[in-house]
Formats: sequence, C-alpha cells, structure tokens
Amino acid sequence: MMTMNKMAGHRRKQGGAALLLALIILFVLTLLGISSLDGALMQNRMAQAQREGVVALELADAALSEVEARIRAGSLGPTDFHDPDDAPDPFDSDTWTGNSTQTIDVEGFESERSPEYRYFIEDLGEAEITGSVASSVRDFRDGNQQSSVDVRRARIVVMARSNHGNGKRLIESFYVYEPDA
Repeated sequence: MMTMNKMAGHRRKQGGAALLLALIILFVLTLLGISSLDGALMQNRMAQAQREGVVALELADAALSEVEARIRAGSLGPTDFHDPDDAPDPFDSDTWTGNSTQTIDVEGFESERSPEYRYFIEDLGEAEITGSVASSVRDFRDGNQQSSVDVRRARIVVMARSNHGNGKRLIESFYVYEPDA
C-alpha cells in the first residue's frame, strides 16, 4: 500500500494535467461554436439575397405591366421608342444610369426607400399577322374576326432594383400591339 506522502505527491502531478485538458476541450468547443455561428450568418445573408432577388423580380414584372399598359393606351410618343440600331445594351451598367432609359412609377410599392424602375423600348417595326393566328384575333370594335391584322412589334427591357438596393433584375419582353387600338 501507498503511504500518505506518495499519494499526495501523485495528486500534485496530475492537478495541472486535468486543468490543461479541460482548457483544450473548452477551446475546441469554442471553435466549433464560432464555426457554426459563421455558417448560420452566411445562410442568413444568402436567404436575404434570395429574398431581395425575388422582390426585384416582382417589381420588374409590375413595371413591365405598367409599360405595356402605357403602350396599349397610346400614351407613349415616338421619342419613347429606340430604333433597333440605337437601342442600349441592357447588360451595360451605364445603360441604367444614363439618358437612354426612362424611369417609371408603379402603384402599390411604397416603402421608406422606394424601389428603382427603369426601362427602354426598342421599336421592331410593323408586321402583318395572317392565317390561323389572325383568325383568332377578334376586333372588339365591331365583333368581326380578322383575316389579317397589322401590328407593331416592340422589345421592352425593364430593370428593377429592390427597396434596399441589393436585388436587381432585368426582364425582356417582346410585345405585339395594334397601334390604332
């Protein structure tokens, strides 16, 4: 059997090792906690960016509907349309800050910072629709079906930036309309 002096000396040698082991385990757990917190913050930023993108897409769709309504109503003049050879490049960042695009107000999207909507319209010229497509077009003025319909074609490009400015979406639409309607 061990004597009391030997047992006391053995305890003194192990006292520091247990403390060091506990500190190492605590340090590893702290690193794991920081790592998982960093992952959670990254997921939060990604979800926010996704949300901003969806909001910007909805805003761009609403702005596109407003531009189409203005074309149908005939409230846009010839200066509101670009010729095909002078239409701006939608992927050039200068397009959306310069005079080549116009701003538009869309009802129903008010907030502390209003979203940004810009658009341009490229006039693609006249066309005549004939055949089965034209026969399905109904002239609402007199109720007769048409054998051919004269239309104009336009390319509409809309850019919308979300309320916080982090989400930006472009929508391109090809629109066919009767200029006299």
